[in-house]
Amino acid sequence: KKPSPSSGASSVGRSCPSGVKSCSAEIAGALNAQRMLSGDVSRVGDSVLMNLFLVDLKTNRSIARIGKRV
Repeated sequence: KKPSPSSGASSVGRSCPSGVKSCSAEIAGALNAQRMLSGDVSRVGDSVLMNLFLVDLKTNRSIARIGKRV
């Protein structure tokens, strides 16, 4: 049976509260994922700072982190 357009990962964001931990767990369940790559980008003066995190979704702990100023 194919999922309907209104089910699955596309509906995750609508029911997900603002808490990152619960969102990660819900997304992991929907995608059957064990790990997730997340990050952010911010401006610091004339530079841009990029941070990437590899998260174990079972324990919700960061496995690796890298920050780079470009």
